[in-house]
Amino acid sequence: MSQVQPRFDPNDPKYICCCGCHVMICAKLLASLFTIVAVLDAIAFSFGIYWEARDAQLRWDKVYYAVLVFMGINLIIGTAVLSCLWYGLIKKRERFLILTLVCSMLVFGATILSALFCIIAVIAAMIRSEAGTDGVQVLLVIIIASACCLIPQYCFFHIYKTAYYYIKHKRSPPTNVNINEEWLQKF
Repeated sequence: MSQVQPRFDPNDPKYICCCGCHVMICAKLLASLFTIVAVLDAIAFSFGIYWEARDAQLRWDKVYYAVLVFMGINLIIGTAVLSCLWYGLIKKRERFLILTLVCSMLVFGATILSALFCIIAVIAAMIRSEAGTDGVQVLLVIIIASACCLIPQYCFFHIYKTAYYYIKHKRSPPTNVNINEEWLQKF
């Protein structure tokens, strides 16, 4: 019995984003955007260290150090994730996109948890009658802000996931090959 594997089609509609561009173009555009953000983060981190060294009062501020440590960790992790992302996109190695996908899911989950925490805090304040009628407005703002954060995050994740599968399918063994089971059993 022979099996015919379908031929890989790089222009398959499943590899086209909602904007009409190919998924690899969108993934590279997103990677460029995130690289710009990482560079701005590095500049902000450098200015933070500069101001800390310049201002004697900031040397003892624990919140300032916490922000600097967070920015430093963010810079280190962001650099690793972006390096893997760019290498995976340029060299067409799907496994290097896994770190980006995992970090994307973690940020998505953290956004959901923080939104739920804020919603529960506002509802608790409304129940204790501390928020009054403003509580409903604050609740709506939190829900709208959370949706505005979650929708792009999901779109970014979807683009990177589709790019992952595009590269994976493109690198798979040659397609449209007849495989004869009897021939394979000889070996």
